[in-house]
Amino acid sequence: ELLMSEIEIGPRGILDLIRDYKPDSGVPLAAYINKFLPARAIEASRRVLGEEFTQDVTEAKSVATEEVADIEVKAKPRKKKIVLAERLGITKKVDDAIRKIVPNNFLLIPGVGTQGGDLKSISLNSLNNNCGIIVNVSRDIIYSDTSDLFEEKVRIKALKYKKEMEKILIERNLI
Repeated sequence: ELLMSEIEIGPRGILDLIRDYKPDSGVPLAAYINKFLPARAIEASRRVLGEEFTQDVTEAKSVATEEVADIEVKAKPRKKKIVLAERLGITKKVDDAIRKIVPNNFLLIPGVGTQGGDLKSISLNSLNNNCGIIVNVSRDIIYSDTSDLFEEKVRIKALKYKKEMEKILIERNLI
């Protein structure tokens, strides 16, 4: 949690990155963030975790170890709710900062469906008065079935998302 906080709001974190963005540069915000975020995330991890281990714990008596059997156990995947791209650690605070810079632009929102994102929570946090979001759920749709019923299952899944988004847009008086 400390590392995620450092990446989001620490020095040279996502929030600073967004504040430094110049919309007039002609570079899309996503491209700008993608260019600089990896290096800044590494900087943050070094600040929080340090660059090197400072102590050799291989022989320490206070360090516990656990034997693991060669048994494969499959855990049932749990759904997670995310706000924007959780893998980048983007929170409502960062979303608000992005909207301050590009209030009327459309934002591409990945991570809904298979990756655990929830369409409703993302929409509630990211919609603007013109809708302003494009939600990518392609993976959840195209990998929804591998049987002979693939076309029908894909159609059903796509319609499910269409209806869910339509309901949200109606609730927000956007359509």
